[in-house]
Amino acid sequence: MRKFEMFGRQMGMKGESQPLELHEVSFAASHDVLRRLARFFDHCATQLEARKLADHAHFSDFDTANRKMSVEVVVVNPDAYGKRG
Repeated sequence: MRKFEMFGRQMGMKGESQPLELHEVSFAASHDVLRRLARFFDHCATQLEARKLADHAHFSDFDTANRKMSVEVVVVNPDAYGKRG
């Protein structure tokens, strides 16, 4: 199994700061949002397998209902950044 890395930014710091490496991530979300996230992760995995995920994908681009939320989930192609586990 490949190692994976998690990064994040503090609220209000959108592109203004370097991402912080995270040890743990927590989702406080409804069952509906968790299922939509699961579909997003599955979609990204399929795109990675097919080598169609350029460098990253945003949940808000995949699921337009998320555009109203205050947080963003981004999946990064590890090969695009030279990060292999």
